[in-house]
Amino acid sequence: PMLNRNLCQKNQMSGIGYSESAAGTAENNTCDSNGLGGIHVYQEAEPDLISNTCQNNKRAGISYFGSAIGMAFGNTCKHNGDFGIKVHGQAQPTLENNTCEWNQWGIGYSDRAAGTALENECVQNSRDGISVDNQARPTLEANTCRNNDGHGIAYYEQATGVARSNECLAK
Repeated sequence: PMLNRNLCQKNQMSGIGYSESAAGTAENNTCDSNGLGGIHVYQEAEPDLISNTCQNNKRAGISYFGSAIGMAFGNTCKHNGDFGIKVHGQAQPTLENNTCEWNQWGIGYSDRAAGTALENECVQNSRDGISVDNQARPTLEANTCRNNDGHGIAYYEQATGVARSNECLAK
């Protein structure tokens, strides 16, 4: 389905959810103050998420889990309870040109997640700009992590992957 210019606010779970093998496009939507997150993509779903605003959600602005794939391009995730964008399970999305600001973590990868983060901006988060945990193995390229209270990019436990041409700037 095409979801365009919707206001998804104060839902008990997420503002927008894609599951099983759902696909489609969510563009220019606002997901605000939802009980879990702004947009949840799980199981084998593969939507394109373009220019959405996910703010003030209890958990993450955008979450990928299970074996989800797809693309998040040009989204703004701000003031969420934990992550701007969270990728976990075995999800492998492409995250490009998103802004994650004023969350605890800008972008987080965990479990066995992978995929690519390209030219994202992670700014003024209260912990790390980009966090890679467990056995996650993303490719991080040309991202800007600026004025985060923790690390610009942090690897924990057995996390691996590739980080190239990123810029991490302190306050």
